[in-house]
Amino acid sequence: MSILLIIILTIIAILGIEKSVKFAAILTLASLTSFLIFIIFTLMSFALIQVKRKDPNPKGIISYSVWIPIVVIAVNLILLSIQIFSVV
Repeated sequence: MSILLIIILTIIAILGIEKSVKFAAILTLASLTSFLIFIIFTLMSFALIQVKRKDPNPKGIISYSVWIPIVVIAVNLILLSIQIFSVV
């Protein structure tokens, strides 16, 4: 569904019937893209916490504390909520 929306918005932006429509479509596409990136980074941080639970100190690699993905999750959720409430 979101891929179809991205394709439709891209086609509208390329055709550019009006400058305002073209500008609005680009802003919508940029907003959707940043929203999806925040979601992906949040899910990735949850996965890092799960990996850290399985093996807290693996041998042969540099290991960081578990608080780093927790902070990333908090920041991403704050940025997601700002983006959601700025639309409404």
